[in-house]
Amino acid sequence: ERSDRSWPSGRRLKRLKTQRIDVGGSKVLEDERFTNVRSLYQVDRQFLAGRNVNMSNVVRATGGAHARLIFSEDGQYIVKIIPEVEWRSLHNHLDSYTEYLQNHPDSMLPRFFSAFKFRDQRWLVMFNFVRPGVADYDRLYDLKGTSCSIDAGDRLVRVDLHDAKIPTLKDLNFIQSEGALHVPEELKKLLLKQLKTDTLFLKGLGLMDYSLVVHVSTTGQCDGRALQQVCKPIKRDRGLYRTKFQQSSGYVASVTQDTLMHVYSFGIIDVLQPYNFKKTLANWFKSIHCGSEEERDTVSPERYQERFVRYFESRIHGDARGLFSSECEPFTGTQLLVSNVQGALNLRRLGQATDEPCTFVVLPAPRPAAGSAWLGWLAAFLGLLLGVCSYLSYHLWKKLREAHGRLVRETGLEMAASAHHPTHVDAASMMVASDRGGNPQNLRPLPVSCTQARQVISAAPVHWGHMPACASPQPVPTSSFR
Repeated sequence: ERSDRSWPSGRRLKRLKTQRIDVGGSKVLEDERFTNVRSLYQVDRQFLAGRNVNMSNVVRATGGAHARLIFSEDGQYIVKIIPEVEWRSLHNHLDSYTEYLQNHPDSMLPRFFSAFKFRDQRWLVMFNFVRPGVADYDRLYDLKGTSCSIDAGDRLVRVDLHDAKIPTLKDLNFIQSEGALHVPEELKKLLLKQLKTDTLFLKGLGLMDYSLVVHVSTTGQCDGRALQQVCKPIKRDRGLYRTKFQQSSGYVASVTQDTLMHVYSFGIIDVLQPYNFKKTLANWFKSIHCGSEEERDTVSPERYQERFVRYFESRIHGDARGLFSSECEPFTGTQLLVSNVQGALNLRRLGQATDEPCTFVVLPAPRPAAGSAWLGWLAAFLGLLLGVCSYLSYHLWKKLREAHGRLVRETGLEMAASAHHPTHVDAASMMVASDRGGNPQNLRPLPVSCTQARQVISAAPVHWGHMPACASPQPVPTSSFR
């Protein structure tokens, strides 16, 4: 299983010990040191085995990015194609990176769980910081703290209102739409402290051009669906969601004074880019186009780190409160009814927040009685039987209706009746029209007997009063049956 190989190529990368892992049904080689990273988050070697990832389902990142990546079926992992320079940087710093994560359990650095070569491409596997949206209106931002945009979509992504899905937005979009992240004051201090610690580590390795990816959902503070999502119990002890910034089922949830609930998930990404000759040349070019170092993203690691921290010090506001324990307690093992004066569960759309407090009515969770499983099967069988009977009854009624209509069309019965509800019919006045060839001109009256008239009237669906008595036949003119 293990073998000494000279891949990946590059200085300082010689004779690495490798091992095989299963990725989407394919056996690939990885550096065995990734086992140490996965153990920090209780991830086993089979985390990408089987159908959890499809290596042929490659998509491009939206929002002007050039990355090509694959999402796992459970949404927790991203498999991404990386260039050779990042491949070498990853393996050069893997030991330092692992030690840092072990000493800083609340780090927001990306979690690299594997790297391998497949179909002449270099692939990197990492944890997906972005959690699913909890509201109908959610946005995803890639923030570097820069505003200079040379290429279209660099720091400002133009959004088509007709697009079914909003692409990944950038710094200028964030300034226009959000302005800031709203969190509790204590969490703001912890967040800025961790950002500074993580970026100082990256600066020491000579890395730059990283981003903070932020997913934002905004809804009313009493939104039952959002509360159920962020309050759902989740395993945090040394797992994937162990940091202080994932305390609400992988999210940070806060409520501002305008009674809006802001739900965030975030992490640092793209941390493997060294400040090499290519970036130095790009910095010189952007200095002509952009000017100030505060605006361009190709500066040295030292200045990049300082500007990155300074930017988020001005964009993270401690003007919100966290969720109260009473707001989450009803979601653990109980059923919940949420109401207020204006109807809390109607706060589905942005701007429907209310100043009225949420009233939580907690009902015990229903528990099935012992030995009642057979009752469920019996109810299901009776329901199925009722459905079959209803189906057969409907089709029988339909057949009878068709037979009756066919009888009426074939006999063409006309009845001599008085006004609306006749009480006496002369048998000699009953005639049956005979259709020959379907031509109305071929219709002619035919006399019927008294017994036939009584039979026809008794079978008729309309109430005709008393059964006609059989009287002596009297000739009836043909003209009376037009």
